[in-house]
Amino acid sequence: MLPIDREQFVAGVRWWQTRTSWPNDFHNSDYEVLAAQNPDGDFRDSWWAGFLSRLTAWNALRPHSQADVTSRFTEHRDELSRTWHQACAPVKDLDITAVTWDQVRTFPEVVAWLKPTGPDPF
Repeated sequence: MLPIDREQFVAGVRWWQTRTSWPNDFHNSDYEVLAAQNPDGDFRDSWWAGFLSRLTAWNALRPHSQADVTSRFTEHRDELSRTWHQACAPVKDLDITAVTWDQVRTFPEVVAWLKPTGPDPF
């Protein structure tokens, strides 16, 4: 996944503020809900069904299909769980200001396998 630059970030914020009625803390509050739904990194089919519905509602799968992303989830579920336990579990109760990117970076790298945004990593 490629990082965005400052100009892209500003454009995204501008779009958020002018084209949506979403509250400013939308993602922060949503992340709290998501964390509460899976506080122990237990990536089972029952969790995936609800999470897939949320991703679909966000239009976050495009241009991939639910079947394609679900297949990738199933294929990488064990790695997802293992990486969550290694990277996220040790810091899950810390304030975000006490967590460095290097501590957790492996988890979003594995998550990116579920819906690649560039050339397929495999």
